[in-house]
Amino acid sequence: MNGLKLLARTPIVPDTMVLLRMLSSKSPYVDVLERIKEECYHIAFSTPMRREWKTKAYAEGMPASIVFRKLEELDQLKKLRKCNKTRVDKAQKLVDQEKCKKPKDKDDVKFVIVALAEQATILTEDWGLLNLDPYKCANTALRIKTPSDFLKS
Repeated sequence: MNGLKLLARTPIVPDTMVLLRMLSSKSPYVDVLERIKEECYHIAFSTPMRREWKTKAYAEGMPASIVFRKLEELDQLKKLRKCNKTRVDKAQKLVDQEKCKKPKDKDDVKFVIVALAEQATILTEDWGLLNLDPYKCANTALRIKTPSDFLKS
């Protein structure tokens, strides 16, 4: 590689609705997905997030089978990375021990946990999460951005 090292980008943790809109090719979400594909980004997720993707797929008018087919395509491009349970548990313990801020909606905590575990940026339009930006817990700081802010950066 001639001594050149590929620069790894900060992982992305999209909330469920942002991810589903990206997969359904809605603008400007499709632009976010294209940027993830073209640049050295990947989408970090956990098992609870994947479960939520399946159950909320119909909210965007997409059968779960289509969602998982599109996720499989991303996986083949090496753009998906499952956060292992050990890292998720460690991040959860950190949040609990350090008494870090949590989103008011308990369903959103899983995004913060995965973002902490992966040192990722959260993409969301949920004001409950956006109000936490910049998020700090112990020695880790995260950004929480809207999809349009991500495209501008």
